[in-house]
Amino acid sequence: MSTSKNKLSVQTLVRCAMIAAVYTVLCLVLQPFSYGAVQVRVAEAFCLLPVFGAEYIVGVTLGCLLARRPEEPDDHSGAEKEG
Repeated sequence: MSTSKNKLSVQTLVRCAMIAAVYTVLCLVLQPFSYGAVQVRVAEAFCLLPVFGAEYIVGVTLGCLLARRPEEPDDHSGAEKEG
């Protein structure tokens, strides 16, 4: 009986990983539209998935974190960039 619980757990983990991967790929492929003055993220449609199951929260959150552009740190101080 423990194998069915583990199998369900693995299936849930794989589903969450697939959601995170698809979210990240959509954001990066549509990068000109996803990052800019006006941001249009097609992948934001995935934010509705937790309505269908709470386990999707992990996948969507991981996708959001992976889709961030780390090469440009956020500057919330209001100071102009030097360069």
